[in-house]
Amino acid sequence: MNENQEKAAKLLYLIWHQIDFDSMSRTRLMGIWDEFLGKVKSASYSPTGEDFIEQLSRKMGISALKDTAILELISPDVLQEIREHTRAVILLTRGIVEEHKKQYKLNEERKASRQKAQALLEESDKDFEELLKETKGEKEDD
Repeated sequence: MNENQEKAAKLLYLIWHQIDFDSMSRTRLMGIWDEFLGKVKSASYSPTGEDFIEQLSRKMGISALKDTAILELISPDVLQEIREHTRAVILLTRGIVEEHKKQYKLNEERKASRQKAQALLEESDKDFEELLKETKGEKEDD
């Protein structure tokens, strides 16, 4: 992977991340990568990087891009890389998306484990306090 492919994949990931998948039908979601590839390829023939971003955003239903890094990544060389190696760049982008999904899932699992451990700790603290009260009450009865 060369530097322009890496930049192109990051650029497409940032755009991908702005797509509203919640409003899409299940059928459309099943073919979303093929749709994205086709629309990226079509938009890549835009004369400038800014036009590419605008066309792709419009085609994917993105009303406003929120990440300024997109503009920092686009260049004539990156646009040419997308044009000439669309499938490879999409595969790299897909790899980035999948890796981020794995990290998100792992973070959520860790968060759930910490919450469960905290709940168990609080429960055992409560049980310990009750045991202390009972023990203290027994000593006073003696």
